[in-house]
Amino acid sequence: MKSFQLIRSQQQYLASLHRQGPTPWFVNAIIPAIGFKDSTEVLEIYLQRSVSRTIDPLRKVFISVGWLVGEENLDRLLKWFYAYSPGEPLSAQILASEFESFVGDLDENLLDEIIANRFVGDSERLSLQQALMAAAMLDWRSHWVQLHRSCLPESRTKEIRDMRRHTSPWARPQLDKTARLCESGVDLAKLFKLALNQEPSQPIPLVENNTADFLIHADLEHVTQIRQLDQHESRLLNHCDGTHTYASLRHEASFHGRSWQETDELLACLIEQGVITQISDSSEYW
Repeated sequence: MKSFQLIRSQQQYLASLHRQGPTPWFVNAIIPAIGFKDSTEVLEIYLQRSVSRTIDPLRKVFISVGWLVGEENLDRLLKWFYAYSPGEPLSAQILASEFESFVGDLDENLLDEIIANRFVGDSERLSLQQALMAAAMLDWRSHWVQLHRSCLPESRTKEIRDMRRHTSPWARPQLDKTARLCESGVDLAKLFKLALNQEPSQPIPLVENNTADFLIHADLEHVTQIRQLDQHESRLLNHCDGTHTYASLRHEASFHGRSWQETDELLACLIEQGVITQISDSSEYW
């Protein structure tokens, strides 16, 4: 086969992955080997394998989505996503991010089609789109945390824990770069456990007071942790952005009835858990 024909065949193959079917020219250019019925059968096998290699890793990432809609509907979602995708992503990370965005843009009729037979829960508090998006974002954030924290050197464990004794008023504690703070009306901690343990279908868990703040991070043993934060934890962690010193964190917490000792103890606990993994000594910010 001449080079221009090879290039055209490659282009036709990639195009066939994201549309209803291949062009007649492409089918006629394929010579089936012995044992195959015809060119269409050969092409169909290769197309199915290409799709599977691309979307199979997503099944391991989006476990909460799979629990919510069921494995059969998750498979349908992934195939819809693949047909929608304009091309081949360069990495699984990009692919997972694109799938999350795809889920957020799904038409309401399609949502009804894939979730109508699954009991989501209180429809007055949670729409189908909110339920599905909450699950997709939870899966993506958990995947992101594991993707980056799993490479943390073992030598960092002692270094991080030693920061407990760092109480300089000028020190500025910062969250680990992969830790994620988010607000949700879905109880993300309970949803994660239900999906991880593949519990039988049941209403998606909601938080008691409309919404709550959650922390998603990997501990020093690289295990994903998801928990609901109380108001003091949430306020403190949102201020651990590299611009607040120990002194400013203590001062701000004091207006909410927190003593300096209580703030220091909470900071020490968060360092021990691997949530805060950097403390700067610079006095550039006050």
